[in-house]
Amino acid sequence: SCGDPVACAPAGANAKSGLVSPTSAKAGEAIFELGSLQSGTYALCYCASGTGSSAINCSSPQDTFMYAGTMKARGVAVDQLWKCLVGFECAISVAGFQLSETDAIIAIPLSGTCGQTAMITELNVFNPSAQTQAEAGGTTESQPFSFQSITVPDRYKICYCVLEECLAPEDFFEEAGVLVVKGLITSRW
Repeated sequence: SCGDPVACAPAGANAKSGLVSPTSAKAGEAIFELGSLQSGTYALCYCASGTGSSAINCSSPQDTFMYAGTMKARGVAVDQLWKCLVGFECAISVAGFQLSETDAIIAIPLSGTCGQTAMITELNVFNPSAQTQAEAGGTTESQPFSFQSITVPDRYKICYCVLEECLAPEDFFEEAGVLVVKGLITSRW
């Protein structure tokens, strides 16, 4: 609730924390830079400083006790876990908010960073590719994806793209979770 310092905690690792001042403001409009939020619904709370004896300092979350509305951030739920077997089709369902059939995922090394690291392109690891589009039948809360076959047992980070075109590593900036592929390690040569 508005004015509660616990509720005003940062909404994810890349969200701006603390009080946020407008980057620009004019009559009837203020623009705020919030950073990258985790998907979900957020209450927008504000502090109107006022003048004279009714002036408020607006220097702490407790001062933001006025409710301005609700904001919904589209994207994936974090810290998801999927398990698949080497050599079989790997079907996973990614949970989130306002997901779409136009969304896509890529698999990157576990040590990589979503939005920076390119998908795995090593020959015959992900067949036909480590990038895949959402399949038909999904909802706004869950989208199905599948890799035809994965040949190397390992743990892979799954990165999500919510853009209309998902072409470059930086388009896949949302970290959805980890895909654990189990099976025997065999020689690929």
